[in-house]
Amino acid sequence: MSKSYVQNIKEEIEEFKDKYRKGIYSIVNDAKDAVAQALYEGFKMEEHEYEGNFQLLTQDLDKFLMLSYSTLEVKNQLLRQIPLWRNYLCREDEGKNKISFFDKMIANSIYEVIRFYEKYREKVYQRSLNCLNKIKETSFSKKAKIQSHLNFQSVVLELLAWLFIDELEIYPKNELEQIGLKIDGAYKVANLFNPWERIGYEFKNLLIECKNYKEPNYRDMMQLFTYGLLLAYKKHISMPLGMIISRKNPDTNDTIWEVRGALRQKWLDFEVVFLDVDDLSEMVNRIKRNLDPAYIIKKKIKERETIWRQK
Repeated sequence: MSKSYVQNIKEEIEEFKDKYRKGIYSIVNDAKDAVAQALYEGFKMEEHEYEGNFQLLTQDLDKFLMLSYSTLEVKNQLLRQIPLWRNYLCREDEGKNKISFFDKMIANSIYEVIRFYEKYREKVYQRSLNCLNKIKETSFSKKAKIQSHLNFQSVVLELLAWLFIDELEIYPKNELEQIGLKIDGAYKVANLFNPWERIGYEFKNLLIECKNYKEPNYRDMMQLFTYGLLLAYKKHISMPLGMIISRKNPDTNDTIWEVRGALRQKWLDFEVVFLDVDDLSEMVNRIKRNLDPAYIIKKKIKERETIWRQK
């Protein structure tokens, strides 16, 4: 039996992450060894002093084992701390002689970890950009061939998997079908991803409907809502976050917005976000600029709240 495109996406992502983790694990261990050697031999620290400083210098390195946007803050924090550590460890009379030793043994080892992370984050951006270009190249309209719709759907799901690598895990199609979900795609939220902080909405699953045409309608909304209820019922969890991704977002005066509001009033934990190709482009661009792509989703939720306060 041939693999589904979702399974291919999942396997490609896992292979990419495994390659990264093998590389970063080796580099992190080398960095720890270099720090240990520097503290013992270069700074001549006693055991009690060594333990605290070794922990201080290396405690964040293991966080680089996860290739996610969340690691970016760890990287930035280390870049701010390295000069402070240099000043602290090289503050004595012989400090000037120790600076070059610190830079060679400690700073450069930590920078090596950061460079490896940045190299793979750049690859994540390139993979995301490639998906975005395929989306833009896919022919579209409600009358487009079925294959065009499937192409749009598969590349959109692949794009989200790259944008939120190590943060969202795509569900294989067979798992969805086992619980009766005939939905385009679904993701499980990883433990390191904080939905409330990053998006402003608490959820454990993300349901996706892909519409390869302009301005989805209220029937698309009801389809997503029905599957959300089914998942919540069968899995005994809170309602998932729903997302409708189309060529162009619906106008705020369209019926779909009225239906969305009515459902939201009755089911307070039901949230749906509309994204279009421009939104996806902005998310990819944020990856390039080392910014959080989840902010676009967060902004959409805030926009929804603003619109309904005005109605």
